[in-house]
Amino acid sequence: LRNVYLRDADFRRAATVFRRLSQLCPADVSLRRDLGTCLVHSDRPGAALPHLTAYLDAVPCADDADAVRAILREARACVARW
Repeated sequence: LRNVYLRDADFRRAATVFRRLSQLCPADVSLRRDLGTCLVHSDRPGAALPHLTAYLDAVPCADDADAVRAILREARACVARW
């Protein structure tokens, strides 16, 4: 289901799926990364901050850490404009 929503760029619905998956598998921090990314893309950057931060705190040297940091900076900039 998440892949269908992502393929269709329906980030709001994808975020709902990732939220539920992260509740079911709290040890899988990549789900929080994906949830945070979907929240940014669905114009909810404030809600994305704790998820992206948690991912980077858990795996600061992940292969995608620089990309996630860029998304986190973008989310923080959006929140700061409010």
